[in-house]
Amino acid sequence: MAERTGLSVILKRYRVAAGLSQEALAERAELSARAISDLERGLHRAPHPSTIDLLAKALALTPQQHAVLLSAARPEAPSDTDAQRNAQPQRIPQPLTELIGRGQERDQARQLIRAGVYRLLTLTGPGGVGKTRLALAIAHDLFPAFAGGVIVVDLAVTRDEMRLPAAIAEAVGLRDQQQTPLADQLNSYLHNMHFLLVLDNFEHLLSQAPFVAQLLTHCPKVAVLATSRTALRVRGERQIVLEPLPLEDAVRLFRERAQEWQSEAAVSQEVIEAICQRVDCLPLGIELAAAQTRVATLSQTMSLLTNRLTLLRGGARDLPARQQTMEAAIAWSYNLLDEDLQRCFRALGVFAGGWTLEAAAAVCWEEGTVDMPAALLTLAALVDASLIQTETSHDGSIRFRMLEMTREFALARLEAAGEAPHCRLRHANYYATMAESITRFGPGRR
Repeated sequence: MAERTGLSVILKRYRVAAGLSQEALAERAELSARAISDLERGLHRAPHPSTIDLLAKALALTPQQHAVLLSAARPEAPSDTDAQRNAQPQRIPQPLTELIGRGQERDQARQLIRAGVYRLLTLTGPGGVGKTRLALAIAHDLFPAFAGGVIVVDLAVTRDEMRLPAAIAEAVGLRDQQQTPLADQLNSYLHNMHFLLVLDNFEHLLSQAPFVAQLLTHCPKVAVLATSRTALRVRGERQIVLEPLPLEDAVRLFRERAQEWQSEAAVSQEVIEAICQRVDCLPLGIELAAAQTRVATLSQTMSLLTNRLTLLRGGARDLPARQQTMEAAIAWSYNLLDEDLQRCFRALGVFAGGWTLEAAAAVCWEEGTVDMPAALLTLAALVDASLIQTETSHDGSIRFRMLEMTREFALARLEAAGEAPHCRLRHANYYATMAESITRFGPGRR
């Protein structure tokens, strides 16, 4: 009874000192008059901290008075950690399969978030590389470290960029009060909360990256783990780029997924390695290839992978549509590009073994229509979109490359657009000119 009396007396004292009636306080705090009455009569024993925040703001309380009111509302709470965890139970999907590989990236992410140096960590990489799967594992690992728990927000279904605040509010259990901008409500609601927010599939909502940065600025105890094919590119972000699996982990994943269908998988190490390499050691490609072994031998599966995008279909029915096929996974990224970037991406499909900045400029544009800075910015945008990758040569020069399945997709789009003959001709001319310049130096010269 002491708890109810303490809160009711203190709230009434502050209200009277402010010269407000219950109705006037309710209007200022955007609460009902009944709610104020119940609080002052001790009928509402444990108002949410966000309610206390609204009352403190309406009463213009000092930070010390705010703390007194909050303490009176929860005098017997064992700890902030317990209270927040009880208020926000764990809401992390539990995958039905084991995460294979990614031990190094998993450890790195845990350490970075626990250290608190980076409160925005983004897992990036091409479609099908396993960003979501890794993020869920990290979320489970970190759940005990956050008093308010972990909330996972699947943004793949949020197509309207302006709906991001609403998606987060719904996930954390905040009711939109209409009269106040939702962003402000989130800032107030999460200000004292110790949460890890997992924002999954962010790449199509990049215009809202500043909102995420603002949320972190106003909510110092909140951390965000995002997955995106493109980095958010806001201050304070740390990025972990996921590469295809090492061959050993790729083989283990294939065996794990194929064992239900294919006993031959136990003895066909070389064929399995070849299959994994044909699908770029991407987890999604491996799973789709393994699924084909229910109707084909390993050797047949390998021979059919000459046309990878045609074969790699029929993903698990509980996967999103963009992960039902490798083609759909790549198309999701491609469709987020503007027309100029799409055109350049298609043209880059003619390179079989990587290329330099100068080669890209010669093939992707008509002669004299682009300068090197513009070409570099275009390639940088495609790197950001996880559609092409960079590698540093032994002499320190930068080369660009494309995963083979991505290249197959680019070539198909190039042919469909009717641009293949022109791009192949520019490609041939560029390397013919290079060959002629090299011969002028004579045999044996570098």
